[in-house]
Amino acid sequence: MKHVDMRFHELHALVVIVNHKRRKIVSAALREKLVPGQFVVKAKGTASSSMMDLLGLGDVDNDFVISFMSKNKVPRMIRYLSEQLHLSRKGAGIAFSIPISSMMIPIMDEKNQVFYTWENDIKGEHMETQVSHELLVIVSEEGSSDQVMEAARSAGATGGTMFHALRKGSKELGKFFGISLQDRKDVTTILVASEDKERIANAIIASLVDDHGKVILALPAQFVSGLELQANE
Repeated sequence: MKHVDMRFHELHALVVIVNHKRRKIVSAALREKLVPGQFVVKAKGTASSSMMDLLGLGDVDNDFVISFMSKNKVPRMIRYLSEQLHLSRKGAGIAFSIPISSMMIPIMDEKNQVFYTWENDIKGEHMETQVSHELLVIVSEEGSSDQVMEAARSAGATGGTMFHALRKGSKELGKFFGISLQDRKDVTTILVASEDKERIANAIIASLVDDHGKVILALPAQFVSGLELQANE
C-alpha cells in the first residue's frame, strides 16, 4: 500500500497578489501563522493597465507571493490576510488558492538512494470533473530553465514559460518539501496532457540530477484550447 505523506494531503498553493510595498505585510502574516516559507515573483509591467483595473489592482508592478498549505487551512489564512491587507478595498490586493493535483517528492530507499515519486494524486478520485491537462510547475536552480525545457521537449512537451522567483524562509520551506532550497530559483511552467505528465516530469528530473532543490508540482487545468495545434506544428 502506498504511503501518503500528510504534508501533501490535499495540498493547495495560496497565491497573494499585492503591490511591492505591501508584500512585507503578506510575508509577516504568513510567518505569524507558521506557514513554511514562500516564493516571491516580481511582476514588472507585464499586464496592461486595463487588465489590472479589471482585477482591481491599479499598479502594474506587483508581487506574487506563493505559499503552500493543506486545504483545511486555506479559508482561515485567506480571512486573516483579508483583515491584514484590507482586501475588501479596491486595489488592496487579491488572495486565492489553487489545488495541487500531485507533486513529485524525493524518497530514499533502503540503499539510501534517492528517487522521485508522485504524491497526493487527486485528479481522478477527489475532483468533480476528470482533468485532461495539468500545468507542471518546475522549481529549479537559477539558470537551469533552458535545461528543463530541453528535457521536456525531448519527452514531447510543446513549450513553456519561465520566470524568476525569490525564496523566503529557506529552512522552513526546505523541511516542508524535504529538500534544500537556495535563495533564487527558476520557475518553469509547462501545460501537458495528464497522460503525458509522468513521462515529461521524469525526463526533467533525470536532466536535473545535480540539482538537489528541485520541485515539480502539477496543477489541474480545464477548458484547454490550442495545445493540440502547437503539438502538430
